[in-house]
Formats: sequence, C-alpha cells, structure tokens
Amino acid sequence: MNRLMRNTLLLIALMLALVMIPTLALASELSLTTIYDTDNSQSGIMFDIVAKSAIRLDRLDSNIADGTYTIEIYTRSGTHLGFEDSPDGWDLVGTATITSAGDNQPTPIPIDLSSIVLSAGERQALYVTTTVPHAALMLYTNGTSPEFTTGNLFVEDDNLQIFEGTGKSYAFDPWGNFQPRIWNGTIYYNLEPHDLTVEAGAGGAVSTAGGEYTAGEPITVAATANPGYYFVGWTVTGIQLSDITANPLSFTMPDNDVVLVANFVAEANVDIYYLATEGGRVTREHESIAPATGAPTGSTAIADVGFEFIGWVDATHEEYETIISVDEHFIPSRNENGVYTDAIYVAVFLPLDEIVPVPPVAPTIPAAGDSATLWSMALMFFAGCTVVVAVLGKRQRRI
Repeated sequence: MNRLMRNTLLLIALMLALVMIPTLALASELSLTTIYDTDNSQSGIMFDIVAKSAIRLDRLDSNIADGTYTIEIYTRSGTHLGFEDSPDGWDLVGTATITSAGDNQPTPIPIDLSSIVLSAGERQALYVTTTVPHAALMLYTNGTSPEFTTGNLFVEDDNLQIFEGTGKSYAFDPWGNFQPRIWNGTIYYNLEPHDLTVEAGAGGAVSTAGGEYTAGEPITVAATANPGYYFVGWTVTGIQLSDITANPLSFTMPDNDVVLVANFVAEANVDIYYLATEGGRVTREHESIAPATGAPTGSTAIADVGFEFIGWVDATHEEYETIISVDEHFIPSRNENGVYTDAIYVAVFLPLDEIVPVPPVAPTIPAAGDSATLWSMALMFFAGCTVVVAVLGKRQRRI
C-alpha cells in the first residue's frame, strides 16, 4: 500500500469518526414510531400520548406531502378529545419551515419539544399541523376503532404510548373532525432523571450522597458504622425493598425520587473498673459509659498512712509490668479505634519503708526483670496478693 493510499484511508477513517460523534452523544435518546403508510390526509392531526415513565420530549418526525411548508405544533395537558375545535387550553410550542422528505418518509420537524415533561401515567395531547386550510398535506392512516370515543392505543414501548387521533383542517377548524386517524411519525424523547438522596444518621457514613438517575438504572449504596456503633437498617422513601437491613444495598431505580437514610445504634456501654492493692483506696471503683460517645470521669488513688502511691497498671490484659500513669487521678484513654472498651485499672501502693531511695533524676519506667528497681520490689511485696474482679467472665487477677 503506497503512502498516498494509506493517508487517504486514514483521512476517511477520521471523517467517519467525526460523523459518528453526534450519534454517540445521542445514545441515551429514545424514540417511538407509529407507521409511515398513508392512505389519507388533511392539514394536520391531533393525537394523545401517555407516559409510562417520566419522560421529556425532544422532537418529532412526521409524514408530510412533497413540498415546503410551515409547521406548527400545539400541546395541551390531558386529552384532545372534546377540545378539537377551540384553541382554548392549547399552547403553541413552536413554528418551523420544513421541506418534506417525500411521501411515507420521516420528515424532521425542527421544533424543540423539551418543555413537555410528563410523569408516569400522565396524558398529553399534541396537534401537528401545516398552516394551509383544507389541504391534504399531513399524511396519516385511517384508524381501526369501530366507534371513536377515547381513542385506541396504537403503539407503545416501555416508556410511552401513542393513541389514534383526529384529522383536522387548519387551525381548530370546526368544519370536520376526521376520526379515527393514526398519526404517521416518530417521537424522540429522553427519560427524565429522578433524585436519589442518601443520608447517614448519627454514628456512621454512607458511600454516596446520591444523585440523578433514570428509571431502571442499577444502584448500590453501602453504610459504614463509626467505631462504637453498628448499622441496623435503612429508612426508605419512594421504593419497596425486600430487605431494609441489607448492606450494601442494591436495587433498581424506580420511576420516582428515592430517599435512603442509614441508621446506626451505639454499642452497649462498656464497664471500667478501678481497683487498689493493699495500702490504699480509689475514689471510684466502677463506671459504665458509651464506647463511642462516653466520657469517663476516672478515679483518684489515695494512699493509706505509711504507704505511697506508685502508679496505675492496666490489668485488663495482664499487662502488669507496665505502669501506664503515675498521676494519682487517672482517666482512661480511647483505644486505637477511637473508642472505650471494658477495662480494669489497678492503683499500686507500697509501704514507705519498702521503697528504695533513688537519685533526683528524671523519672523513668524501670525495665522488667531488674530486681533492684522500684517496680520489682512492688511485685515482690505483692506476690501472692489476689485481686478478685467482677467483670466480664468473673476472672481472677494476680499481681
């Protein structure tokens, strides 16, 4: 393949890609066609549509006789039946000049219909007409109803219904209503998005705040509890769910707005115990607080005469060798997850005559196993002392 041919093919491919861009942009647009097979005509035609989903109209194609004409489109809420001969209640949507694509061919009418927004179940009347009275220009097909009263449904899809209508001379001419008649054309429309609102109650978060979604779109949302809380379920408005405790929650967007609220409950209170070895007491022996939102008061160690307070140890997990605080008044801290847990803290006291004097240097925590240290002596003194603790499992502790 020579360079000229290769460059030519590349240019053609680029042009095709550019042509397809508008088509890709309109991929979400939907359409519904009645028929392009005329056997009758008049200046215009009235017909009803009913939305099965929330939709916004876009534009129309219509079957129009050869030539160039002025087209008008009118609309009214509800049916056209009983309102064929008067413009009262009808709104002119727009006017355009078109050149027909020929009989039984779709002729685009460049009138913007996006102001027509319908909710599911809503009926709307349309009147598509040329501006020439008593002219066989708007091509349509004779209908099938034996007696035209409310109009037969002619065609539908998942979102829209089009009904048989009424042939009319321009404009709202009482000279005659020709029924039933089937409009020949195509309605282009888009599904109208609905609002999804997702909120989190106190004690947690949600994966999304929501957004706009069209009916039929798959949705998945998740709830995450904060430390000290647990997820209990969803409060739901706008949709029926089989399991409101599902997490994550997946569903199909209905044809209406939806509000979801994730609900969380604080976990049961935790118990904190403050105990004392021989030679002293504590001002508070127990308190129960919420793990996430609670605020412990703490307890104060008070030495008896002849004893001295050494420090607090965490006896919850048998961590007896570590003094966690030398402050007489001790307030527990949250754990690494930001919550309080069940705990046992012990205030340790020693007789004054058992305490080894130490030089006036900056205080340090003695290393475990050093028999000459203050902590070693405390352990030696209290070897065999048993602390019985009424906490989870009624376990016994020794220091």
